[in-house]
Amino acid sequence: KIFRITPKMSSIDKELEKINRLRREAKEKTIWNSPITVLVQFLEATFVWIVKTFVWIFKFHYLSFGILILSAFSLFVAYHLPGNHQQFVHGLVTDMWIGGYWMVLGILSSVGLGTGLHTFVLYLGPFIAKVTMAAYTCGTTDFQTHGEDSFICPTTLNPQYNLSPDILHSLWQILLVVQFEALMWGIGTAIGELPPYFVARAARLAGERSAEMEEVEQEMKETAESASHNQGGKISSIIASIKVKMFSLLGNLGFFGILLFASIPNPLFDLAGITCGHFLVPFWTFFGATAIGKAFIKAHIQTIFVIVLCSDRTVKFALEMISLVAPSLKVTIEEAITKQKATFFAASHSHAPTKSWLGTAWDMVLITMILYFLISIVNSTAQNHMVHKYDIQIERLKGEPTSKPQKKKQ
Repeated sequence: KIFRITPKMSSIDKELEKINRLRREAKEKTIWNSPITVLVQFLEATFVWIVKTFVWIFKFHYLSFGILILSAFSLFVAYHLPGNHQQFVHGLVTDMWIGGYWMVLGILSSVGLGTGLHTFVLYLGPFIAKVTMAAYTCGTTDFQTHGEDSFICPTTLNPQYNLSPDILHSLWQILLVVQFEALMWGIGTAIGELPPYFVARAARLAGERSAEMEEVEQEMKETAESASHNQGGKISSIIASIKVKMFSLLGNLGFFGILLFASIPNPLFDLAGITCGHFLVPFWTFFGATAIGKAFIKAHIQTIFVIVLCSDRTVKFALEMISLVAPSLKVTIEEAITKQKATFFAASHSHAPTKSWLGTAWDMVLITMILYFLISIVNSTAQNHMVHKYDIQIERLKGEPTSKPQKKKQ
């Protein structure tokens, strides 16, 4: 009997070894070394995700989905139906597009556990800087920030929108112009924290442990040990202790703990979704605190910082400091600023001066960052999809789920 069973066991072991090897190789495949495989797996994963999303919506949220479809259809009819409501509806649709655009950028900024596209630096920050420069150049905030005639100084000034010479008042005036975009971006960053929260919460409710949570706990354990033995120097010990305290506070302090960590520039907040999901923090407690902290507090702090940084007084002071160190660099920057300011007085963008070298260089940086982000999304999605399929094969061969925690020997 032993000799009859051994070949069967051996074949299973060989198959498991083969699948484990393929699983390891899948993690190394990218669009550069296996373009066809990665693209096929990415498309397959996308299709599976779309199907699962629609099944989940129709199974659990069909009423909400129906109301959403009905609202969209009503808006479509109102948009194309002639009448006095046209101006209001067109303005509403425009605001929805603008708000949705910045919200998506916010989501992209916080997805991927810190590997997301840094859209504040790439988009919202430059937008706020341009609004600030236009306000000081035009002497008013009465100009459009979106559309064909955006960032063009008005021919006649409305005294109601004239920029105040008072520093705080002018700061408030410019803040009101960019507040909607900053708010939508901040809400998007809060939404981007939800996927790891749902994954960790679902795993905890199922009596399992998500891979992300295991990685976080392992890191917490290592950093705690490092901090207790003062290994790695002062800075690493401080970071280690902050991680450990944050991990503990997020699960115990509830709303105000989450609000505190979400309200400050905090690169470690990526752990918040996983931690709160693992500790079964209620959804509205987590999302409410995160949205208030990120949209109403943190985004406004960053916005005010950019406005102050790009104000006329700050720019003039910075140029004076640069002239002391590199006079030629000051001249180059002044030329770029002058060229940018000239675009605000053009009759339209078709008559505006050609873009400066600084603007062209920034466009190239944007394109490079976006391409890198898209490629990383394709690679990680394809790799995770392939690994998941191999995990299913391993589970079938072993006859038990690999995600279940191993029981400790008594």
